[in-house]
Amino acid sequence: MIADHEKEEDEIMQQADDWIFFALIIDRILLVIFVIVILLGSFGLFYRFMFNLTAVNIFEESHYSRYQPPPKHPVINGTLSV
Repeated sequence: MIADHEKEEDEIMQQADDWIFFALIIDRILLVIFVIVILLGSFGLFYRFMFNLTAVNIFEESHYSRYQPPPKHPVINGTLSV
């Protein structure tokens, strides 16, 4: 009776150890995937600036979006300029 209880407890502990090992493996796999995604995302973000040898004004909005400001209005100081 005591031996049976010890055997069952050992089996339960073995299963718990197996799940802990499985969780460790999954944790490492997800860490590697996370690092790869972060590195590729960072590289993709800075890629277009890496080989640009001209000076870049980082405060100019056109470098960060496709938005183009509307053209200037042709009327300046109340007179039409052509």
